[in-house]
Amino acid sequence: MKPFRDRNPVPIGIAGTVGIVLALVVAFNFDSLQFLNGSNTYTAEFVDASGLHTGDDVQISGVKVGKVADIGLDDGVVEVEFSATTTDVVLGDRTEAAIKVQTALGRRYLDLEPAGSDVLRPGSTIPRERTRASFDVSTSLSDLTRTVTDTDVPDLSGTLDTAGQVFDRLPADLRGSLEGVNRLSQTVSSRNDELHSLFEHADGVTGVLAERNTQLSQLVTDGQALFTSLNERSDTVHSLLLNIRSVSAQLTATVSENREQIGPTLDQLNKIAQLLQNNYDNLNQSLTRAAPFVRQLGESVASGPYFQVIIQNVVPTDLRGQLPNSFGGER
Repeated sequence: MKPFRDRNPVPIGIAGTVGIVLALVVAFNFDSLQFLNGSNTYTAEFVDASGLHTGDDVQISGVKVGKVADIGLDDGVVEVEFSATTTDVVLGDRTEAAIKVQTALGRRYLDLEPAGSDVLRPGSTIPRERTRASFDVSTSLSDLTRTVTDTDVPDLSGTLDTAGQVFDRLPADLRGSLEGVNRLSQTVSSRNDELHSLFEHADGVTGVLAERNTQLSQLVTDGQALFTSLNERSDTVHSLLLNIRSVSAQLTATVSENREQIGPTLDQLNKIAQLLQNNYDNLNQSLTRAAPFVRQLGESVASGPYFQVIIQNVVPTDLRGQLPNSFGGER
């Protein structure tokens, strides 16, 4: 058998590369490999699956057990194929499925309600009789907007007025109730343009929310992660607040105990500050005039451990007759 270093490195490199690629494929598609994660595939039939998308969660009692694998349409029936891990919960043959709202922005998930005495076999289908579709708020608002827009307001107002006239002959107590209906019809007729504009804006808002569903959902998810992190750090924040409180109490006690010494000290500091403020001009002028002297002194001592000084007017300029042997002096 050849030593490992004597073998051809090309086949070894190819085999290693193929092994790494296979490992990456398995890692990134672990949820799709049912023989590895122990999940089973089922199908649920719905009349309407609005808002549900491939990859949405499948939950049982609020616990995630799988994902939606595929959504298709077969002869007017929506078939939702999903995977579910049932190691802890057994799905019975009477299991029900419902599409519910997961977030306030309209994200859906598939909720399973296990029921039945027999086990629901993998690949089985949950019929429409045991499924429930979700309520889509944006679609309902859009339908309401179109309905109100298409309503003939003048005809509606005229109809209500006619009904009011017909019921004028009714008893007084019933007539008073119907007068409110008449005033309502007049109010609706007078506010026709405002109502039309209101519902148009509502339709626009629902459209924007539908277009920005992914971004808004991500924003809510990030906010939830932030609050979760703050909740996890609550003990640290609580300890920090307690320490700050303790330090504040100690500082307060220190000031109280040394009030007699601190008071005169602060008075002296105030006097010093006032003295410096009163002599600000003198100090400023002294520092300004000291600058040439400091500069010349630096130039003098820069050449070595000594400095040269010229002292003027120490000796008189006219020494005649004042020094011995000088002109006019003693001999």
